[in-house]
Amino acid sequence: MDAATLRAAMQETYVSDAVLSQYLPYFLDAMKAAEITTELRAAAWCSQLGHESAGLKYMAEIQTSDPSWSEDRTRYRGRGPIQLTWSSNYRKFGQWCKANGYVDDSELFVNQPELVEQPKWGFLASSWYWLKAGPRPGQINSYADAGDILAVSRCINGWIEGQYPNGWADRQARWNRCLALGDALLDETPSNPGGPVPVSGDPVWLEDVLRPALGDRLKTLDGWESDGVGGTMGNIWGVIWHHTGNAAETAESISQGRPDLQGPLAQIHIAPDGIVTIVAVGPCNHAGAGSWPGLPTDGANQRTIGIECAWPRNTALTEETANQERWPDAQIISMRDVGAALTKHLGVPVSHNISHREWARFGPAGQRQFKWDPGNLDMDWFRGEIQKDIDGGFDGPSIPQQPEPTEFQYPSNDQMLKDIWDQMRGVEGKGWPQLGKDDKGNNLTVVDALAKLLSDK
Repeated sequence: MDAATLRAAMQETYVSDAVLSQYLPYFLDAMKAAEITTELRAAAWCSQLGHESAGLKYMAEIQTSDPSWSEDRTRYRGRGPIQLTWSSNYRKFGQWCKANGYVDDSELFVNQPELVEQPKWGFLASSWYWLKAGPRPGQINSYADAGDILAVSRCINGWIEGQYPNGWADRQARWNRCLALGDALLDETPSNPGGPVPVSGDPVWLEDVLRPALGDRLKTLDGWESDGVGGTMGNIWGVIWHHTGNAAETAESISQGRPDLQGPLAQIHIAPDGIVTIVAVGPCNHAGAGSWPGLPTDGANQRTIGIECAWPRNTALTEETANQERWPDAQIISMRDVGAALTKHLGVPVSHNISHREWARFGPAGQRQFKWDPGNLDMDWFRGEIQKDIDGGFDGPSIPQQPEPTEFQYPSNDQMLKDIWDQMRGVEGKGWPQLGKDDKGNNLTVVDALAKLLSDK
């Protein structure tokens, strides 16, 4: 299975190609763990995970609390594509992971339940449920082998004789679409989600790694070796790219922060003239709310290196008018060289360079805040430039050919209406399972959920 096949299997889905590509190796490993070895099993697996997560859009329950929920229900809310819930199930999942060599500590997910929002553990939680849990444990693959998608759906959603499971029409439609994909769902793609041993801890190596790539373009602020907002960096996943909103912003201002946000705001500052300054080494306040495959939701500050690029000169620019100003060549060259040096040192793929916009708005948790940086920079093009640099495609600081910025494209009226309908009413107008259920067992819509919250006060 490749990313295009995964998209076809998840239709309809609004998850980006970049996110699906990040998910793919974990998705395939979870299929193997769940013994998905036939076309029927693959169609059942993909259709159920697709329905439960709205096409892999959600890796956690949308609702985070409710007055009627116990402390256990709140802390161990639904996570992963099929929403692992309750501490007892988090504990059983951890025990299964230890028995299968995935973890050393069987209490890992009881102690850190938010880990199940990460793709590796979220998909494996689905494997555990598929094999070990539900109303008829261990029988899902047998039902799939018999082509009984109703029984499979009841095992996932709840087995009530004489009653169809929630979202039955969507589950059936997804099943039929996945069946049509045939053995494409089973094609194996070599994967190594863990990759090399991750680089962990504060990046005290920044100057040593960047100096060979930048030479005299590299500067440092006094005290950078010990600066940060507190705490220590964990396993460093990659890089998040930002713009400052003002080309006049200096490395010093990034170090000092703002009245509303403690500095430092990033580990690295890149000026319009291409001068790169190391600002700090510890965690910095650069990411804020957001999500991305492989990163904890709202928790990227300790897992990513933040880079603030001083842009634009015209501070009145918005996302819609950003095409009015190009990036300076000297700045883009240094950005490319920094990205290549860091990516090589971290031993991660170039896809681990993401924009603040992608993190804030287009990860599995959906839009967490509105950000549009770094400006009009085409991230797919930029990642390609970093890869060329890694591959030795540039002899010195050659001038990159930036793609022409394009006008901001609003969605069509039909697409906007459909998006509004889906968000308000749920898939096929049948509500969102993540929001809870009414007295009749029907999924709540957004309006229903808000009304319930108000009535419970």
